[in-house]
Amino acid sequence: MTRLPATRTLTTALLGGLLALGSIAPAFAQQQDEQDRHERRDARRQQRDEDGQPKPQARNEGPRQQEARSRADAPRHEHWGDAAQQRDAQRRDAMDLQAQARQREGAAARDSAQRDAQRAREWQSRDAVPERIEARRAQDAEQARRRDDMGARVEEQRRRDAGERQALERREREQASASERAIREARAREEARDAVRDERRGDWQADRGDRHGARPGEPGRVDRDDQRRRYEQDRQRAHDWQRQEASRRAAYEQRSRELERQRRNAQYRYQQDYYRRWLAQQARWNNYRSDYYNDPYYYTPANIRYGYGGSWYYTNRYGANLLQQAVRDGYQEGFRAGRADSMDGWRFDYRGSYAWIDGSYGYGGYYVNRDTYRYYFRQGFERGYRDAYYGRYQYGYYDRRSDIGVILPAVIGAILGFSLH
Repeated sequence: MTRLPATRTLTTALLGGLLALGSIAPAFAQQQDEQDRHERRDARRQQRDEDGQPKPQARNEGPRQQEARSRADAPRHEHWGDAAQQRDAQRRDAMDLQAQARQREGAAARDSAQRDAQRAREWQSRDAVPERIEARRAQDAEQARRRDDMGARVEEQRRRDAGERQALERREREQASASERAIREARAREEARDAVRDERRGDWQADRGDRHGARPGEPGRVDRDDQRRRYEQDRQRAHDWQRQEASRRAAYEQRSRELERQRRNAQYRYQQDYYRRWLAQQARWNNYRSDYYNDPYYYTPANIRYGYGGSWYYTNRYGANLLQQAVRDGYQEGFRAGRADSMDGWRFDYRGSYAWIDGSYGYGGYYVNRDTYRYYFRQGFERGYRDAYYGRYQYGYYDRRSDIGVILPAVIGAILGFSLH
């Protein structure tokens, strides 16, 4: 019975001690926390003081090492925002370093590409030299071939022109021979009539040295003074006509350049042919020596009247024959010019032809003046040009055998309108 109370006393004492310790432990823990906070505050203050003072750096450190050291010595923030900013800064620095590395790599790649391209161009230029030489040789060969072809065409054209020129000269010789025969026949008839008259008068022996001259008052003949006046007038006119050769040559060359610029090939060929025939005819006229005593034009009276431009003029049958020949020649030349313009596809323009402007084919300065001859030559030229250009033969016809246009005699009579007086 005595042991039970002692046990209760011991148990009560232990419980009391435990309660005392439980009441003291919170106070002790609170005191310990306050002491830890003070220690941490002192450590942070000391750290801030140390960070505020600059630290000595090594002399041999580079900019990157100094930057790394400064980052390592930077104050360490305890909150997460400062750490994130530090990581962002480090990431940006790493990206800058990577960008710089990529730039260096790109520059190196560009330099390498440029060097490769330069070497490729050098090799291409070296390889292209033989190709250029070969191309140059081929070009020279092609040009030589073209020159040969052009030379062959020119030679062929020359042969054709020579053949046409010979044919034209042959026809002109035939026409000239026919005219000369007509003149000789006319002279023979005149001489026969003179001989008959002289025989009837019984003074043939006295006047035989002057039977081609004209005695004053003799019917059907002009007197000696009028005959001499005609002769001197024609001779001066022929001399003036021959002196204009330089101006006609200049006009021909100018017109030729215009045709070349206009690319009127057919008209250009016709003009060359016309000028060659004109020169040949003028050479024959220059060799012609008019005979004062034997040419019937100078002693035949002017008994044929014709008119143009509002005036009347007189001539004899030899002057009338020349005017008729002017109309015929004009029609033939106009026919050729109109056919050439039609082949070139050129507009209707007979006044632009050199032959119409010149208007002297067949004229040598004798029997009629130049203006009269040109007027009637142009009358025939216009009609021949119209017939050939439009392909309708209103004033004449085309002679295929001689390749010329022939004007109708009725048209010649209508143009000249001769009347006897």
